[in-house]
Amino acid sequence: MWDSIVNMMNATFTVDYWNRKSDKEKQSIMDEILPQSLLLLVTDDPSLELAIRDVLAPRGWALKTAGDTTTMFAAPELAKAAAIVVDLRANNGSRSASDIRSMNTPASGIPILVAGDVEARVDGAGGGFALPLDSDRFAALLEAWAGPLDAHRMRIAPFVPRYRLIRLVGLANADAMMTRFAAALKDAVDLSVTDPTRLSAHRLAGLSGMIGYSELSRLWSAVDNGVPEALTPAIAASVALLEELAGSG
Repeated sequence: MWDSIVNMMNATFTVDYWNRKSDKEKQSIMDEILPQSLLLLVTDDPSLELAIRDVLAPRGWALKTAGDTTTMFAAPELAKAAAIVVDLRANNGSRSASDIRSMNTPASGIPILVAGDVEARVDGAGGGFALPLDSDRFAALLEAWAGPLDAHRMRIAPFVPRYRLIRLVGLANADAMMTRFAAALKDAVDLSVTDPTRLSAHRLAGLSGMIGYSELSRLWSAVDNGVPEALTPAIAASVALLEELAGSG
C-alpha cells in the first residue's frame, strides 16, 4: 500500500524520505493529506460489520469495530470518531448511548446511531435503523448526524462551527440555523449603510457566540457596549464571514 502512495506523492516526497518514516509517521502524513472520517461500531455480528464497511469504504471512511461497549470505551480512537453505531443486540448495547453521554470527555458529544431488529429510539441517540441494513437509509442517517459524507476535512478538529452544530442538532437543523444567521448578518451589513440606528448589536453578538464565532461575537459586543469606531471592524468581519459561508456552500 505504501509503495502506491509513494508513487502518488512523488512530486512531494522522495522515496528515501518516505522509507525513513515509521508506519505511524506515514499514517499521520496520510491523515493530513487524505483525511478520513472514522466511524466506531459496537457489534459482535460480522455480517453487520461487513455491510457497514461496504457503505463506508467507497466514501473514504474508516471503520473500527468493538465487540462490546467496554472495549469501545477503551479505544484510543474514541475521541476522534465522527459517529458511533451501536448494535442493540450487542453486550450492553442498550445502555451504551447513555453511558457515552455521561462520560466527562469530548467523546460525550459524538453522534450515536443505534441498530436493532426494529427501528428503535434510545435516549442519547440521534437516530436508529432496523436490520438487516438498508445501505441507502443508513448512509442518509449517518449524513444527517455527521454531515456530508465526503466532507472529511470538516470533521478534523478544531471543528468549524457548522460541524459543531451538526453534531448537536443534526444536518437539517444546523443548516437552517446557519441560513438564519447568515441572513441576520446580511441585514446588519445592509443596515450599516441605510440606517445604523436600527442595528441590534446585542442580538448579533449573541447569535455569533451561539453559532460558534467567538471573535465576531466579541466585535459585535464592542458595538453593543458603545466602543468608539467598533462598528467598522464588526461589519468588515461580518462581510468576510458571509463571503466565506457563500464559498463553502
